[in-house]
Amino acid sequence: MLLARGWIPLVLGMLGAAGALAFAQTQTPMYEGLTRVRLELSRPSDFAQTQATKELLASNVEDLRTHDMAAATEARLGRDWLADHGLEEGALHELLDRGRIGASADINVYELQVKVRHSDPAVAEAVSLQWAETYVDRRRKANLQLQLEERVQPVIRDDSSHQQVAPRRKLLTALGVVAGLALGTVIMLLLEYVEQAVLRGRRETELDLGLSVLGEIPPRPGRPRGPGAIRRSLADLWPAVTSVARAALWPLSLALLGAVAAYGFSRAQTPHYRARARVALEPAIGSNWGNAMAVRETMRGFKEDIRTYRMAREVNERLQLDLREADLLESRRLNVAEDTGLFELRIDVFHPDQELARAIARTWAEVFIEQHRVADLVRDQRDRTVVRLRDSAIPIMLWSPKPLVNALAGASLGLVTGLALLWIKRRLKDGLVLGLADAAEAAGAPVLGSIPPA
Repeated sequence: MLLARGWIPLVLGMLGAAGALAFAQTQTPMYEGLTRVRLELSRPSDFAQTQATKELLASNVEDLRTHDMAAATEARLGRDWLADHGLEEGALHELLDRGRIGASADINVYELQVKVRHSDPAVAEAVSLQWAETYVDRRRKANLQLQLEERVQPVIRDDSSHQQVAPRRKLLTALGVVAGLALGTVIMLLLEYVEQAVLRGRRETELDLGLSVLGEIPPRPGRPRGPGAIRRSLADLWPAVTSVARAALWPLSLALLGAVAAYGFSRAQTPHYRARARVALEPAIGSNWGNAMAVRETMRGFKEDIRTYRMAREVNERLQLDLREADLLESRRLNVAEDTGLFELRIDVFHPDQELARAIARTWAEVFIEQHRVADLVRDQRDRTVVRLRDSAIPIMLWSPKPLVNALAGASLGLVTGLALLWIKRRLKDGLVLGLADAAEAAGAPVLGSIPPA
């Protein structure tokens, strides 16, 4: 098999590698700028401070991924610099939404990493550096409210650097080779399987059927060799291909019908949007591990404080919504969740009007923050929980309907239904004699002839 058809996987593997390499050549090079921020502990020998800093790293990463940071960084860079480098006002907001600006943390070395991707390496480095410096300035101002021994100072660890991250020619070429080899192997095995099912001579027929062959009409030459072998193999493969195509007609037709119906139904529905307000919670003394753990334990209670008729009434009055409190608190309109890893509460509001959904989410978060700050006035400064709106930009996304997801679900349902109908059809057909082959199989003997209908 390898000697006869081994060339198929090799050829397809080389074609896959060439295609992947050609695709990589058409892509625009992308560079990633990196700036590393070290968190310097005022008491590095204090275990509680080191653990608290680790716990709050994830929250700091979320603070870096905000539109407020994008606006502040654009202001630091200046309009002239943006224009000189082909960036419009609001370009950083767009890069943030597209995932071109990100952040990560390394808890082992107490480090935050600001990463920016752009086709110009100079732009990637500059934006990354200014973004990190904006964060450092903000944290240092916040530290002025803390005692010196409780502060965690952010420091730029090293010069900004960049590296090319796309296209990855070696990776794409390797994937092309693997895909070509896999496809070639499948084709080779399929051809071999089909060939094994074809009886090409008298001896093969006798061995397979266990009967003596009296003759063949018309006489057939032996198995072809040379250039005609490939054409003969393809000719033998064609009946199998047509049989599979006929069998797949029902499942594929029903899958297409289900996808079109689901997509059409989705387009006919009224769209609903989700607005998300993110509320960050931090202990007043962020370097105290016990305080950080206490905030995690109390977050569930804060979530229940948000889902109250009293707060819904306040939101209703401020926005003049003229809705019942119970309507605002319905699960299809409001969802509140906590993320203890990020020290964050998320207020999700669902509504057909994008701007109204954003206004409700923002107002709900502001009411909670105001009420919590009032309650903190009677507490000692060290026992307070700092509550703030993490990002002033309230993102909006289409929540329902989702036409592509529904179309995939409809196609899957149609495909399953078609396969079930095909199986039922085959089961019903098993007991029927519809031709000479069925008669020979049912009788267990060869059919010598048939009487034509009158």
